[in-house]
Amino acid sequence: TGTYFIAQQIGACESTRTAVTVNTIQNLGLPNAVAQTFCSSATVSNLVATGDTGAVINWYSFSGSDTPLPGSTPISSGTYYVDQSIGSCHSAKRAISVTIISTNAPSIPPINICGSATVSTLPLNANPNTTYKVYVNPFATTEMSQNDVILSGTYYISKVENACESARAAVQVTVNVRPGSATGNSNQTFIDAATVSDLKMNEPNVVWFASYNDALNNVNPLPSYYPLVKGATYYAVIIGAGGCASVPTGVTIDITLANKDLDLASLKYYPNPTDSELNISYKEAIKSVEVFDILGKQVKAENFDATDVRLNVSSLAAGTY
Repeated sequence: TGTYFIAQQIGACESTRTAVTVNTIQNLGLPNAVAQTFCSSATVSNLVATGDTGAVINWYSFSGSDTPLPGSTPISSGTYYVDQSIGSCHSAKRAISVTIISTNAPSIPPINICGSATVSTLPLNANPNTTYKVYVNPFATTEMSQNDVILSGTYYISKVENACESARAAVQVTVNVRPGSATGNSNQTFIDAATVSDLKMNEPNVVWFASYNDALNNVNPLPSYYPLVKGATYYAVIIGAGGCASVPTGVTIDITLANKDLDLASLKYYPNPTDSELNISYKEAIKSVEVFDILGKQVKAENFDATDVRLNVSSLAAGTY
């Protein structure tokens, strides 16, 4: 690097010398740049990278390109490549991830809420990278606070992702009042066995659940043939408007053995397991045989009048009955 003087010579005649400055560039490194995010739209001129003093920053759409993108070129989500150049010398290219976040209004279906609600309890599926802002009207400049009470009506909700706030969507919110709780005996006793259909409350059309949370959220209702377990607590609710369940009422179950003159020592059944016929015998005439699956649902029933009977079970799926 420096200034040199150049002359041309023909024969013994030498011209006046011209001063020429020469720059020698060595080890032109990669420019500094990181992944970049833009709201709605951006052009190449919005991309940011820094290089050596006096260097020009160049952006490319693919790694093998030798043609820099004009600054007015619109960009989209994807990978772009950047180098730096001084004169005709170019560095290697660095790959940079670019994300364009849509600022269109989010798609949010109408919201139904059971009982009282605040902004923080709205089911908007926020996550660490995405939050929502709720406004009372489309022109409000201040969002509602997380503790503000929500009533039935229209709210205007925007989505915020990586600091990009979208347009607002008009969302209809309906707040339904929970019906009164079911009433009845909180301890119910049955002989030998019972199913959900045997549970009794003072109100009609009571729905039963195995857990408090399922009952409160009206999910996983128990079928009527579901067998009750001794010592377990089941929860009764009344379903009101908008599918809202009442505050659950717990009922604890006790199952006692009946005092019957059944001589178990005289009851025989074989082979066990079986895939075709089950032989059953008793000292007195067997009037009927019923088969239940492990959920308590009756899957087979036959009437007899004999001390030794054969029950065909070949039509049943493999399992425990």
